[in-house]
Amino acid sequence: MVPRRHRRKGDGRRFRVRSPFRVDHRLRRSRTAPARRADRPPFRAPAPVVRPQTVGFLGCPDLYLGVRVVLPEFPEHELLPAVPVPVPRPAGDPDRGHREASSGESRQRTGRSMNQRPLDIPPPDVMPVDRDAWAGQLNLSNFINTYYQFRDLQACGNVRSVLIVGPGQGLDTQVLRWRGYEVTTFDIDATFHPDVMGSIHDMHMFPDGRFDAVIASHVLEHLAVPYLDRSLQEVARVGNHALLYLPVAGRHVQARFLPGFKGIDLTWIVDIHNYFHRPDGVTPRYCGGQHFWEVGMRGFRVKDLVRRMSQWFELIAAYRNRDWNPSRNFVLRSRRSP
Repeated sequence: MVPRRHRRKGDGRRFRVRSPFRVDHRLRRSRTAPARRADRPPFRAPAPVVRPQTVGFLGCPDLYLGVRVVLPEFPEHELLPAVPVPVPRPAGDPDRGHREASSGESRQRTGRSMNQRPLDIPPPDVMPVDRDAWAGQLNLSNFINTYYQFRDLQACGNVRSVLIVGPGQGLDTQVLRWRGYEVTTFDIDATFHPDVMGSIHDMHMFPDGRFDAVIASHVLEHLAVPYLDRSLQEVARVGNHALLYLPVAGRHVQARFLPGFKGIDLTWIVDIHNYFHRPDGVTPRYCGGQHFWEVGMRGFRVKDLVRRMSQWFELIAAYRNRDWNPSRNFVLRSRRSP
């Protein structure tokens, strides 16, 4: 602002609007203004003021009101580093560690800097529950899940041999064998009496393409994220097709409309959970300390999982189980399959 004692009669202000977010005002002398007297100091325009970007404004030389809009930026999901492969130290080479530290070889092998603490990645293990009591339970969800497995196997075409990873109570095994499938069970826990014991991330005992289909129903979420890609690769290697059923995070509100004619079945499902929460992938914090991640969390949305699976599979179908809404089902074809 120009002090009042420096103003002269006839001086005026002109406003020129250059953009909807900035007002440029300039002072100029009127044509009818008298000549400047020598005893008055020359007029100097005030220094420009940097205004914040706003949405909506009210501007004048003495008043400025605005609303600042700040949009948060969320970085894209960063995958955790792969499981480091230990490299044996050869005998008679005491200076190997010093050479690795100087050349950076160990940093390339683990994907971390030398002064960074390594992640404590828990290996695949049995469920931290009373497994004997759990194996004796039988719920409605077991029957629903078994029906959907049988239905999805028919959509895969000519399927005869099936590998079930994590047979659980064994209902799906009995039903599929009753329907004529050659079923082999595979589990890391001897409590469920599997045909072959082992972990899904390492199925070296099976040759490539050994099974027409591999079923892993609510199994992968029990693995830390660094083991996830390796498990998907192994499933795609030993099977031509795969049925991967995964749990959905949070609580679920469902509304279903069944008028009873023309097969109309309309379903609305709303999942209630913290959509901004991102699991670290190495801590089993969910489902009573059993799950490392669940569908719907940041980094594990449906599109994220489909992108991850697409490295080894072609997507046949991905749908929400309307009869058991905590389950999201994926029907896949291995890219190795002819």
